[in-house]
Amino acid sequence: MAFLISGLIIFAIIISNWLENMLINAFEDKAKLKIVEITNISVLQILQDQKVNYDDIVKFEKSKDTSFIKIDTISLNKIISNWVLMINKRINKLTPVEVEFKLGYLFKNIFLNQFGPTLKGNVLYVSAVSYDWQSEFKSAGINQTVHRVYLNLNFEGHMLFLKKKGTFKVPQRVLIAENVYIGEVPKVYIGK
Repeated sequence: MAFLISGLIIFAIIISNWLENMLINAFEDKAKLKIVEITNISVLQILQDQKVNYDDIVKFEKSKDTSFIKIDTISLNKIISNWVLMINKRINKLTPVEVEFKLGYLFKNIFLNQFGPTLKGNVLYVSAVSYDWQSEFKSAGINQTVHRVYLNLNFEGHMLFLKKKGTFKVPQRVLIAENVYIGEVPKVYIGK
């Protein structure tokens, strides 16, 4: 009898730990989805409010023999810093976010997603956005090169669920500026 009771207790502990981990993973998925939605809306609003021209951040200089592109890092960092501050303000207005899902979501089955009791938790957003920018060149044909400038954002979110606190990061990549440079068509072209 003692063996049966201790076996049932161990089984209940294993099941509760498994269920708790599944719930936390499911909540983290939903929390990331909400944070991505909020950040996308914020970035879209910023891009609509403050238009950035390619010529504002990239300078093209040409001499007799050479030509080069120079990125105005001071202007670019000023623009990006203002964006990050505005994004933080907009996100802080929208959080904490309440996330809810049905218990059936744990089974990762489309038919069971909407069954069971509703579970709720909160996502807190901490203004811990790190950012950097990236310049990229890609070939677009025989005599064309595409130059893109990206803003890479990393948002750090904190979640509270089942008396547990978790942290997750959400990376975002935003195209700031793009231009196509067209050069001379070569007289001879040898394919691969």
